[in-house]
Amino acid sequence: MYIFGKGRNCCGKKHRNGGGHGERKYRHCISLSEATENQRYIIRNNPDKQTIEIGIAPGSMVFVHKNKINEANLIIGVGETRIIVPRKSAEIIKVK
Repeated sequence: MYIFGKGRNCCGKKHRNGGGHGERKYRHCISLSEATENQRYIIRNNPDKQTIEIGIAPGSMVFVHKNKINEANLIIGVGETRIIVPRKSAEIIKVK
């Protein structure tokens, strides 16, 4: 569980009314490491500079090709490119 400060939710965005996770817009944010295989997601927050440089930036659409819990890496697609993402990096990337 990540705590971003007062009035911020799982995606790091500040709520208009300062409330918690009650707003419908941000309710379903999860970490990339929890994402389901063969699904598309939009990157909402990514504090990791290395993964931003390879194309996993906020607003990007990604497709999860392989995400096995017992493996050290995930395989995702960004556009026409497949990228191997370490699980530690995927845990801090928030998607919707």
